[in-house]
Amino acid sequence: MEDAAFALEEALLLHAALPPAIVVPGATLYAREGVVVGADRPFACAIGAFDGLHIGHRALIDAARKEADARRLPLAVVTFVPDPSEVLSKRNPERLSCDDDRIVALSLVDPDLIVAFDFTWDFSRNSYETFTLDVLGSIVGLASIHVGADFTFGADGAGSPADIARLGAACGFSAFGHELIEKDGASVSSTRIRGLIKAGRLAEARELLGRPYMMRASAQMGREGATLSFDTRSCMPETGAYACFIASANTAHAAVIDLDAAVCRAGVRMCRAVPATRSCSVVFMAPVPESDDSHLRMWVQQEAVCLDTRRWARDQR
Repeated sequence: MEDAAFALEEALLLHAALPPAIVVPGATLYAREGVVVGADRPFACAIGAFDGLHIGHRALIDAARKEADARRLPLAVVTFVPDPSEVLSKRNPERLSCDDDRIVALSLVDPDLIVAFDFTWDFSRNSYETFTLDVLGSIVGLASIHVGADFTFGADGAGSPADIARLGAACGFSAFGHELIEKDGASVSSTRIRGLIKAGRLAEARELLGRPYMMRASAQMGREGATLSFDTRSCMPETGAYACFIASANTAHAAVIDLDAAVCRAGVRMCRAVPATRSCSVVFMAPVPESDDSHLRMWVQQEAVCLDTRRWARDQR
């Protein structure tokens, strides 16, 4: 079960070590011990929403780190809470991770600083020049900015990577718009991963995420067994039966759930031990055919996976 434990611990972000939070006007900072921030302290900055922190996001941050190391600069990862899509779009954001998990996941890439801006409608009306020079520039000195080639800045998405490069040339910082990495002939993006998850193609989604897909859930016991409720803003796999792990405290149990994506709920069909606590996490492994009952029973009879929670960054919510 060692491989399963490793995959689960990655999915559940158990080895994250989130630095203490420092709240400043309009943002929350998570700084490594000894790191000093300020407009006079130059940083290499990687900027993005980073929903799901997939392999493309990590490639972008790795590129920023490489430049930071070459110039002996600290690395800042800059993001927005909530995800801008929740403020700017009327559609369900279909998040790959909740805000707390996104920040915890970012700590796993080991930056010197995480800057999480409070994203509101008023914040979104800043021009890309104001955001770059006055908002971000009031927290860190700008040595360089790294974004994906499709990233846009400022009110109405008016600022492109090329615009930031021109601004940087005038104001003394470098700017890089990195091409999206590709896998199987298509760009890796949160949008692509959402499509795979919604189609129940979890193995392919796992390849692009770099770990199994995980959702936080609330467990409720009723007359007909246990029911799991999910955040309606989450990206839901299509309705059907799924082999998964249900994790609570320091143990994960193999289970089979019947998911109704329309109402963001699932009935627990098979599980050796339903979580004793209300809060749990569901790590999706694969869709299962309804007729394969013998295989499913073998799946749920395996031993529980013990998880290493010694470095768990926070309580489940």
